[in-house]
Amino acid sequence: MTKRIFVSHNFTDRRVNEQVMTMLSDIESAHAVQFVTVEEDVSYRSHTAIDFEVSQLMQDCHAVLFVLADNPRNSPWLEREAHHALNQGLPITLTELPDVETLVPLSLSNTSTNRSSWNLNELSSLLAH
Repeated sequence: MTKRIFVSHNFTDRRVNEQVMTMLSDIESAHAVQFVTVEEDVSYRSHTAIDFEVSQLMQDCHAVLFVLADNPRNSPWLEREAHHALNQGLPITLTELPDVETLVPLSLSNTSTNRSSWNLNELSSLLAH
């Protein structure tokens, strides 16, 4: 069975998106994992639109990966994604892109999460099992 993992990352930042998609592709090709990501920015519509988009994408997922690349505490997407993941009781993994200093999102700071470095073997080990 393929494990579906929702990935939260700044998809509007081209550099971040390229790094994330390359890593995810490498993990997908080595394991029975399918990554699900937001591909359209609906935030201009409303927070309700973000909630709908996230809930639709997360509904069949087995886990969530948060890729932190900047100050995520300013992201309306991240807070909503965290809210849905926590409400669904999904396992959560946090990782940071290299050379980035960031803060754990407020909604995830006091929750049980896995932490991983931005490393193919470490991420694969945490996410594929």
